[in-house]
Amino acid sequence: MSHDVIIPVETTDNPHNGRPITKIELSPKSQYLVTYSEEDHTIVGWNVKDIDEGKLKLDISVKISDTIKNLNQMRISDDKKLVYIYNDNKSIEIIDLNNDQKFELYFCKHLTSYYCVFNLKDEFILYSDINHSAGDNKIIWICSTQTKNNKWTCKKIYMISDDVELLSISKYDKLYLISNDCIYELNILTGKSMKIFVNKNELEAENVKILCNEIFICLKIDDKIIIYSVELGNPIVSLDINNDTQLYNFMKHPGLNPLLLSLFSLFDDVSSSEIWNSIMEDFWKEFLKQLKENNKLPNEYNGKKLPILPILFDYTTKYAFGILDGFIWKIKFKFDKRFSLKHSNELNGENDESWNVKCDYTYEYLSILLYTDTIYAFIKKAKSYKDEHELIQDLIKWKIKIENEKIKLEVLNKDESGEWNSIITRIENFNIIKRKGIILRGIKLYNNGDIVILTTIGLLIYHLNENNKSIFLKYFYFTDLYLKNSPTKQDIAKYQEDEEKYKQTIKKCMNILRYHYKKVFLNSTLPISNYNSFKSNDEWVSFVIDNKESLLKNGVELLKFAIKEHNLELVEDIYKKCISYFKQDLRNNKIFLSIVTSTSQILNEYYPEYISKYSSETTMIIDSPLYNIEYQSNDLHLYSFSQNPQLFNLSQSILWTKYQHSLFIITEKRKKKSIVITILFAIQLLILLLMLPIFIPTFFILSKYYFINDIYRNDIFSGVYFDKVLKFLKISSKHISIPTITFMVPYIKFVNYPQDYKWVWELIRPQPSPFTETINREIYKTWTGEALINFKWNTYGKYYYAIIWIGFIALLGCFTIVAIPQQHIDITIQKQLLITSIILGFIHLSFEIRQIIYNPIKWIRDIWNLFVFNNEITDPNQFMMEQPNENTNMFTDYGTSLFAMYLFLTGDSSVLSNWSYKNNPPLVILMVSFSFLIVVYLMNLFIGLLNMAIEKDKDRVSYLIQKAEILAEIELFYLLPYQRRWQTWFPEVIYYYANVDKTREKVKQMISNGKWNTDGFPELKQELLNKLNIQNNPVN
Repeated sequence: MSHDVIIPVETTDNPHNGRPITKIELSPKSQYLVTYSEEDHTIVGWNVKDIDEGKLKLDISVKISDTIKNLNQMRISDDKKLVYIYNDNKSIEIIDLNNDQKFELYFCKHLTSYYCVFNLKDEFILYSDINHSAGDNKIIWICSTQTKNNKWTCKKIYMISDDVELLSISKYDKLYLISNDCIYELNILTGKSMKIFVNKNELEAENVKILCNEIFICLKIDDKIIIYSVELGNPIVSLDINNDTQLYNFMKHPGLNPLLLSLFSLFDDVSSSEIWNSIMEDFWKEFLKQLKENNKLPNEYNGKKLPILPILFDYTTKYAFGILDGFIWKIKFKFDKRFSLKHSNELNGENDESWNVKCDYTYEYLSILLYTDTIYAFIKKAKSYKDEHELIQDLIKWKIKIENEKIKLEVLNKDESGEWNSIITRIENFNIIKRKGIILRGIKLYNNGDIVILTTIGLLIYHLNENNKSIFLKYFYFTDLYLKNSPTKQDIAKYQEDEEKYKQTIKKCMNILRYHYKKVFLNSTLPISNYNSFKSNDEWVSFVIDNKESLLKNGVELLKFAIKEHNLELVEDIYKKCISYFKQDLRNNKIFLSIVTSTSQILNEYYPEYISKYSSETTMIIDSPLYNIEYQSNDLHLYSFSQNPQLFNLSQSILWTKYQHSLFIITEKRKKKSIVITILFAIQLLILLLMLPIFIPTFFILSKYYFINDIYRNDIFSGVYFDKVLKFLKISSKHISIPTITFMVPYIKFVNYPQDYKWVWELIRPQPSPFTETINREIYKTWTGEALINFKWNTYGKYYYAIIWIGFIALLGCFTIVAIPQQHIDITIQKQLLITSIILGFIHLSFEIRQIIYNPIKWIRDIWNLFVFNNEITDPNQFMMEQPNENTNMFTDYGTSLFAMYLFLTGDSSVLSNWSYKNNPPLVILMVSFSFLIVVYLMNLFIGLLNMAIEKDKDRVSYLIQKAEILAEIELFYLLPYQRRWQTWFPEVIYYYANVDKTREKVKQMISNGKWNTDGFPELKQELLNKLNIQNNPVN
């Protein structure tokens, strides 16, 4: 780190001494802003929160050392703490602008800092490498900005794998990573990751920039802009920055202006784009006009032509920050304004009409997301309207009329003579039977041609497309407020003559409406359309089917609706649409398959043939146009895995890291303290020799659960374990490599549980996943089903299964030992074992009770559960006794009784010969039953199972189904609610390896048996055949 880098100077009216600003940075909550001039080597701070609009006041100016040739990154917190990374060695400096005090990070030695950010909780997040002889570690440090000995202490430590490269970190605690040409988002707090985008060409980190908020993630890749919807989990828009026609179509929707303007920060230079320059010029004109109207524009700027300079747009606060004459100006911009662009007529003429309509639907989805917060505010202010209402905006007039169970919309245009001419009319019919009329409760008109209508049957959003003179319904959520004891239309009409009663009725109606909508509209996005939305409006169903974004949002509920209504034609349409959209972009559209897999339970109940169809069509597919063959270990056939990058939480090893860091500092000064170092290493060597027998298992457990780490390796323990033992184990565990091919499990989101849950209810009656509810043989006839089971079993299933059996054996053992005669066991031990038996018994009983509550019918139908009643159907007389002696009754002692059972298994029944069979008929029955079960039934059963093993497929399917049922029981009743939401255990997408030779055999077998289905993905299946060098003629 450099010394005396920061030199405070007095605040001046000439920021940066008139030199140009090269960097601008805003604090996380937009309360403070800093600028940097490369020519002047100064950083200037500006107060933001004290000014609503206009020129910001300069707060402080500091000069940095001339030795800093390259300021790589600059960050500022809301409480004026400045951090910047500089020069090629990626050094880091921290200074408090409030008092010019410098700080250091606690772990500061040999840090190569690449990226930093302040989050919304005022914590500092740093991404760095730790350089040491063993290599580099990619570490994420989260530090508190509260100082201790002039240092920021570390609160959490995370590590990312070597094959992942960091792109950026957001103030929302999200990491953006790149791996194998895929871009991922990873939440630091929850560990959840999702694949944002897959590029068909090789990705370079320096060519990718990211802008994000809670609704969108915008990617800049070379000259492309990709907009990813967090709600839909899919990329929805791709723009070419050099394509003015695309940008023009995007800008025709004023509701998208906040998103459009914030994209400027992704590009270093857009001055060559005429349309971008036109936007900036129009923006400055609007800004100066606003200042002039508010009397905030200084006289020297009146009538002066101003240059177009860089602007920083803050989407969260809807403010923009522009640079003018060396000063920063804060701008409250009207984001719903339409831009006046040069050559707009020419650009409009170049539009392809069909492409424009398609994009119009997509952009309308985007605009809804951007003004969702205003819809919530509008609902809160809802009031009573008459059955007819008019709204005027510019040259457009809307007429809304309620007619019984219809809503009539009419749009009129004002001509040059001032007359209003009707241009389009739409009548919305609702399939409402025995309802009590529609009441209008709210209307709001937006500048982008949208109109929001709030009624007693739900919320509707319409859009006017002026190009093709049409009105389409782009959102509908049905809610019947009459079911909420709301006054009906007839009730309101009765009280119109009584003014007081009328007002009370209206007030009651509005309170019910606001309360209901407040419960429904809780999230940052509009709720998914429900069953009645589709039931009451056929045109809304058609729109969802034909619109990509609406289908992705509402597809699951629409498919459930179609199945429950037994509308097989609609089911088929949705199925084909999902497959079609996936095929359009195999890399990025696999989320559409989740519409089918998320409804697998209800499909399995009503139309199981679709499960069979989907399973056969999607077996051995991949989310890429090309299959990839790599050499992997020979024991990885059907080994399943998730491709999402993992974040390793090393926070439990902070104390270990502090210890290692202290050793690191001492070691650096070894010339002066060589005796101290020698003593330290001697003590470590002595401890290592003493604990040598348990050293490897101890350190294995500590490292597995991240109580220790290898960030610093400065002691003998780390050197021996990480550098010697692990390397030796890695070398010795190498397997023979064989060619393997990677496939995707097409059951997207099949294993995922709902994210919204309540702890108590989840313990009593857990919410299921599609996997736990769908046990279908067709799924497990393919490698896909087996790979799915393998993933679950290897990840957590086998461990919980073993724990459950150990628990049962512990209960059996305790209870059996307690039954030993008292002369052979101490009374104290017997009591302790009885207490242990009772505790273990109640634990097992609690799981049984939860299973009964979850599905009582299924529990009763399970024949094995009937054995709990065996005490009621057997003879209450529990003993058949004869006065024993040591030779006549081997059952007097627990040990000899086990030996007696062994003899009986071998066919020696002499242990029971001392009883009179004629006087003890129950004994005869038990002997016959035992002989029959052991000799006749079990032996024949084993022989039968051995014979059935020849039919591998049938036996394998039954085995996998039973395994699936066990896993489902473990998930629902043994995992905790938060464990069922762990993404590492329940990923959205699973992949698996397959031996290439076994794959060829399997494909040939499927072809010969007529099970090779190419209906859904003919091109992809043909690519696989080519890859495997298999010739197939479907005709012959």
